[in-house]
Amino acid sequence: MSEKLDIVNEISKELIYIRRYVRDIPYSLIVAFYDTFKDKPIDEQKELQKRLYDMYNLSTDQSLLNLEISLKGYAEIIFKPESYMIDQSGRVMLFTKGGVALIGSVDLFGNTRRDIENVIGEWMYVEVSHGKPFIEIPNATIEYVEPLTPKVDRDRAIELLDRYGVTPFELFLISQGYKPTKEVKRLFLPRILSLFYYDGLPIHTFQLSQPETGKSHFAIRCEFAFNFTHFTEFPSPARLIFDGRLGAKGAVFTSNGIIIDEIDKLDKVNFKKAYQSLNTGLENGVWRRGVQTQHCIALEGYRFLPFILFGNVSNQLIDIYTQTNNNREAVTMLMQELTGMNVNSFVERFAITDIILNRIPITRYLIRNDRGIVGFLPDSVLRGLVEIVEDSIRYEYVEEDEGCVGRLRRHAEAVYNVMKALTYEEPDVSVVRSVVTGKSDVISLIV
Repeated sequence: MSEKLDIVNEISKELIYIRRYVRDIPYSLIVAFYDTFKDKPIDEQKELQKRLYDMYNLSTDQSLLNLEISLKGYAEIIFKPESYMIDQSGRVMLFTKGGVALIGSVDLFGNTRRDIENVIGEWMYVEVSHGKPFIEIPNATIEYVEPLTPKVDRDRAIELLDRYGVTPFELFLISQGYKPTKEVKRLFLPRILSLFYYDGLPIHTFQLSQPETGKSHFAIRCEFAFNFTHFTEFPSPARLIFDGRLGAKGAVFTSNGIIIDEIDKLDKVNFKKAYQSLNTGLENGVWRRGVQTQHCIALEGYRFLPFILFGNVSNQLIDIYTQTNNNREAVTMLMQELTGMNVNSFVERFAITDIILNRIPITRYLIRNDRGIVGFLPDSVLRGLVEIVEDSIRYEYVEEDEGCVGRLRRHAEAVYNVMKALTYEEPDVSVVRSVVTGKSDVISLIV
């Protein structure tokens, strides 16, 4: 371990350290736009952070956006659409997290269908003005669009891997500002697995842990770095898949992945409404809603993307786990109690069902400089690292055993092969199968 810490001390010199000067600004937002702050005087950094946060905040707060436009006649926003609608006249509606429809002409977003879809699925800078009073929902008019196309820096990721002899798994943790200790690896392995596809299929994971384990920070970093959508509660089918009233495609069509937090407090009604669509989408990539628009248009779309479900450990879960001593069975029983439904097939869609009963306060493992500022690597390097690992994944068949058959065998094969690419080590196949079936804890996979 001391050798590993020495490497962390060395590689920490490669990290970027920017202090947060605006109290409520997400640190991941600072990371995403670190080029803006690089080498700037402190006073200028403060002003830039304030402006950046204001533009981001206007996309999450409808009242603030309305106030900004009423005072200035326009507003500048940074956001990623949560859902969207395009009609045959070329009118585009992009819906913000704050519930405002930003409306503009399709030619603002590109010239081809592919270009337009790519822009709509990414972060963008937009300038908007007063909305149309005859449109019944809160709205604003888009005047200008600038796509914030993500950069990918594979060369820098390869350079750091080679120079310091760390594994991709360890470099990923360091890039997030964490020391790659056994405890941190144990926390993050299920989360990181969902950033990869195996044989064209996403790897879904389910993790229940104590508070202060970095779940929300990971989710927000994924929003900015990988165009994920993070829901802080279980979303309605309209937000997640399709809004029949507006004819708007939901987050599964504007995102590269979905993270749903507070699953232990899920909205039973929303879950029941989305259940069948979720089961089909998670397994087959087909997203359907049995609702129609006023023009009798129903939605069926095809898209594979990973889901990560997060929640906190509750007394209810502890009681269940004590009865079963099996992670997968405990998660299944908890979900059945929360929903009143048979959720066996739903839970089977998840490669890892992880329960962490002990406390692992993640702030204890942060990499800080001598001024107490947390370090990070740019999102471009993080994306490059994920691409490198994705390209290095090999396809080695994993045999079934008595308890690991069907979907679970397929999950074990995915976890085994992605683990090899992440760690440069060959995991014990029997341990992988045991973790996937819930018999063994994820810590068994950490070398």
